[in-house]
Amino acid sequence: MAFPSRQRGGSRLARVVAVELGLTCVRAAEVETAGDAARLVRRGSAPLPADAWADPAASRDALAEAIRGALSAAGITPHRVVAALPRSVVTLKYARLPHATPEQVQGMVQFEAQQYIPFPMDEVVLDHLIVSEEGDELTTVMVVAARQSLVEQVLAAFEKAGVEVEQLTVSSLGLVGHAGGASQPVALLDFEPGEMELAVVSEGRLLFSRAARLPDSPAEHSLASEVARSFAAFQNEHRSLSVSRLLLAGSVGALSDAERALPGLVDVPVSRVDGFLDPGDAEALAYAVAAGLAADAARGESAGINLVPASRLERKAAVRRRTHGALAAAAVLAVLAFAGVSFSNTLAAQQREAAAARRENRRLEGARKALAKVKAEHDRAAKTFATVAGGLGRDLYIVDLIKAVSDGIPKNSSLHLTQLTIERGGQVAIHGTARTEAAATDLVLALQGSGAFRDVRLGYMGDAQTATLPTAGGAPAKKAEPVFTFIINCKPRGGSGPEAEERPSARRRAPVGDEA
Repeated sequence: MAFPSRQRGGSRLARVVAVELGLTCVRAAEVETAGDAARLVRRGSAPLPADAWADPAASRDALAEAIRGALSAAGITPHRVVAALPRSVVTLKYARLPHATPEQVQGMVQFEAQQYIPFPMDEVVLDHLIVSEEGDELTTVMVVAARQSLVEQVLAAFEKAGVEVEQLTVSSLGLVGHAGGASQPVALLDFEPGEMELAVVSEGRLLFSRAARLPDSPAEHSLASEVARSFAAFQNEHRSLSVSRLLLAGSVGALSDAERALPGLVDVPVSRVDGFLDPGDAEALAYAVAAGLAADAARGESAGINLVPASRLERKAAVRRRTHGALAAAAVLAVLAFAGVSFSNTLAAQQREAAAARRENRRLEGARKALAKVKAEHDRAAKTFATVAGGLGRDLYIVDLIKAVSDGIPKNSSLHLTQLTIERGGQVAIHGTARTEAAATDLVLALQGSGAFRDVRLGYMGDAQTATLPTAGGAPAKKAEPVFTFIINCKPRGGSGPEAEERPSARRRAPVGDEA
């Protein structure tokens, strides 16, 4: 019934299509609402045979054609609508009941309706609406009933026209919204050639409704008579209320007749319906009922009367559930099929990826083995290089060192060297014996002055007690003399330290082992 909502300027927009079934005409109107504002967007009508309501079953095709014609004339292609039956083909009565719960009120309505309905209760479609206020002494209920056969034929005509009816109400309720919520009773007259309908509304509630057929001529006199009867009937039912004004709606020609005949008959102001209908569009007044129904439905303020049988609604709901279930099942099957295909494709893709991963893993394993082999060879080469570099890469000049030591031995000192050690870190240790302490000290001084060593110090001096020192030619001495042992520690000045000195490039470097 309602079209998809949109947003415009912060207001929620809704569109609803309503169809009014008149005695001689079918009218369709589409109304757009934004908050409290309403606008008649499109409208159209189609004629209906005059005897259509005499035999609804025989006129079903003609009614379906008129419905399609009205919607087509308006340029509307709805799937769901709200529709209204003519006031003259339904029974509308008011019952005053004690205050009770809604369920109890419904039971009392079923009982009271037997007094008003001229047909067996199992042959009618019945609905009701509470129109009294909470503070009233009794609960006033509007009871609306229509022949079930009539309702079924009307709904079948809509189905043949390709439209679903969500709400089937009575035309008088379409006039309620045009009263504008007035606190004083307002009479609304919808007048067409051959028929009239009058509704009295107060504070948005339909207090009174009456329809009558009019002879073709004289139209003005018959209209004035029926309006007078309607006013008298309203006053008889509501003695404490009086109509404050009369608003007119209908076709252009009928309105002209009403405006000539009524002002002198009633003692209330008479004017045309305004509201959301365009005052500049005279033909729009003929769509007052359809536009009012659509506006109320779009605002969510439906009149509350729905003559669509509950059994039909239940069947439609069951069909919808089955359809939704079938669609859901189809969707599930489609999803499962899609999932199966996706799973198959995914599985195949995973298998391809697994095969590719295995190939890459084999390649990676081969690369790792090759890398390990290369790394092992590199490590062996690096170790060999370190060994060779450690043995050959010292910045020591062995010949120069030995010569410097030899040159530093004092002459005629009876000093003998027993060991010359060059450690891997470049530390030099000189071991020897001397007859006097001064001889060892003189060697230290000589090494310090040679320029070949640094950090020269006498690390140890000890008394070896006695020793037989050889004389020249290797003959033993005649007597034993005291002997001192010593150790001199120093570092070569040609090492890699900051004090290293440059040496001539023509001088040959002699490689040595750990000891010399």
